[in-house]
Amino acid sequence: MSDAPPKIILVGNYENDRQQSMLRFAEMLGSELRKLGIEVETIRPRPFFGLLKRGSTGLGKWLGYLDKFLVFPIELKRVVANAGSNTIVHICDHSNAFYTRYLQKIPHLVTCNDLLAVRSAAGEFPQNPMGWTGKKLQQWILRGLCGARRITCISTATRDDLLRFLPEKKSVCDVTLMGLNPCFTPMPKIAALEKIRALTGNAESFVLHVGGNQWYKNRIGVLEIFASLSSDIPDTKLVMVGPPHNAEMSDFFEKNPRLAAQIITCSDVDNETLRALYFCAALLLFPSLEEGFGWPIIEAQACGCRVITTGKLPMTEAGGDAAFYIAQTPRYSQPGVWAKTAAEEVRRILAQDETERTESIARGLENAARFSASEMAHRYVAIYRELLYKP
Repeated sequence: MSDAPPKIILVGNYENDRQQSMLRFAEMLGSELRKLGIEVETIRPRPFFGLLKRGSTGLGKWLGYLDKFLVFPIELKRVVANAGSNTIVHICDHSNAFYTRYLQKIPHLVTCNDLLAVRSAAGEFPQNPMGWTGKKLQQWILRGLCGARRITCISTATRDDLLRFLPEKKSVCDVTLMGLNPCFTPMPKIAALEKIRALTGNAESFVLHVGGNQWYKNRIGVLEIFASLSSDIPDTKLVMVGPPHNAEMSDFFEKNPRLAAQIITCSDVDNETLRALYFCAALLLFPSLEEGFGWPIIEAQACGCRVITTGKLPMTEAGGDAAFYIAQTPRYSQPGVWAKTAAEEVRRILAQDETERTESIARGLENAARFSASEMAHRYVAIYRELLYKP
């Protein structure tokens, strides 16, 4: 077989699920591969039944299952049937690993982002109970991973989790650290302030959080920490980038009405606006309980924003010695002690003098530089070639 460049078919995520980080990953990877002269085609389940009702919950979720399990396999099988000898299918998110059943005759790769749902189905997280259908779906995903020809994980922690469930995949599973989207860099302050003025209401100082309503993002923990701080920093806002408040957060605001005036929620934020928010924020507060990698950590650092996150893998793998760390979970017997202790660290970082602040930002920029999207793409190309040409 000649050493011809591979053609890559990326399998992306279902649009209606609005899994923004995974959509961005597939887009970034495709862009970086094209820069290397690799031919790339991206396919994904598209709404058909899902046009009747968009959404990832309720009826929308079930209609989405029809699109993902009935409609998309028809397209995938057609693509595989017409594939050339140098074609590789790359499933960009392990939550679509059940498609490996259609890929047994073609070289393929699965990127595994986290095992949190699989671990929830196994009962490892009592705070996130899963119903029968959820458990069945995770079984299918795990079975798909078991049938994968090659797997790469975005962090050491994710690889360790995967091999606890599938130790037999050790020889075909490694780590390819997540790359940083090249758009995240420091920007001129005037331009950044102009970009976010309407969102932040001209707030001169704000703490930033970026994340969804998934249980492990710990948004309620963010609010509890900020509540412990708010009386000391009455002119500082908390900007939360993500979906609208869930029921737990709404209950928190009802019990803390004065705090609500200091909270700004921003949904559907594009990369350039997020870049401006990172650049202008006093710091990123990211106290996740679990993560697959923790993309916002390096995004913030790359934009010149200090980061406070949880002192456990994979957050420590992403943040390195440039982030500041707090306790990983509220394990204290007294309610509120965790939030108060974490708030002390936030208060300490906010009080850094200009020299300390400059040094912290410089360490963050240096750390974020480790996560090159270009290097990530080169690593994937090496895996593709291995799949094609390894005897």
